Amino acid sequence: MGTRPENLEQALSAISPNTLSLRLKTLEEHGMLERRFYTEHPPRAEYLLTDKGRALGPALKALFEWCKKYSR
Repeated sequence: MGTRPENLEQALSAISPNTLSLRLKTLEEHGMLERRFYTEHPPRAEYLLTDKGRALGPALKALFEWCKKYSR
């Protein structure tokens, strides 16, 4: 299941919509995300992690754990 841009905007309220849009576009261009459009009107999209994006998960988790341990 993917995530709609409006849900990302709510979850990442500290980031402006323009910045979020640019970041999503960059991640899509690098093959980390895939954008899928719904067939409903008005046109809507959702973002899904690609295999490449999912493969980054363990590295991000390790970095998160390192930060928790050493940023005291």
